Amino acid sequence: MNYQENHWDGSYYELGVIIEPYNSQDKIISALNCIINSNLITGLWIDRKDTGIFEKSFLKSHFRSLKDLQIYNYYSEVKILDYNPIGCLIIIIQDGINTWFDLCIPLEMLDLIVEVEYPLYTQTNPWIFEVDSFFIKIADLLSSNLFFDFAMIGEEISGYMTPEELTVEELKKSGYLLSDRYRKKFNTVPFKMITESGLYWYPNKGIQISFDPNSRD
Repeated sequence: MNYQENHWDGSYYELGVIIEPYNSQDKIISALNCIINSNLITGLWIDRKDTGIFEKSFLKSHFRSLKDLQIYNYYSEVKILDYNPIGCLIIIIQDGINTWFDLCIPLEMLDLIVEVEYPLYTQTNPWIFEVDSFFIKIADLLSSNLFFDFAMIGEEISGYMTPEELTVEELKKSGYLLSDRYRKKFNTVPFKMITESGLYWYPNKGIQISFDPNSRD
């Protein structure tokens, strides 16, 4: 698909996984290899202007080291259910404390296949449940190949919360995936489901509260 520049604008709806230990090159490489060799994304591009042009795809069968990566920001495509493919980003963020492995879909991209109504209340944006299910599949794939304790699904969630900061009240209202050993710290909070890889899913309860609408492009 020929994407316009504005399709990449605005905020992102994303899956963010914290990879431990911090700056673990082996785990970063494993996560990249896991996702790019799955059937959940299609193609990998360095320049977003090339996204969807498969003759220019940078998709490698295997990353061996971070020297192979060169950059920590890639573009790809995802196909959610029966919708047309749309552009997305794979971003690795290191904030000095945590390493986030993110799969991000710009809201303008989502608006190509569904009606996005802002702010992102689940009641007025039923597509959230479909995208959440897609992200859970990716989290499951990653969890089956490398262990992690903590992931989030939502709008602009990377860096919003860390495992150390997570509280019962926060867990009750936002979208989290926790490992079994970490879930035991929150036994009083009901979860919706256990994924195939053993992650516990605590869905968003209404509005995607992590993003300030006033700062949106």
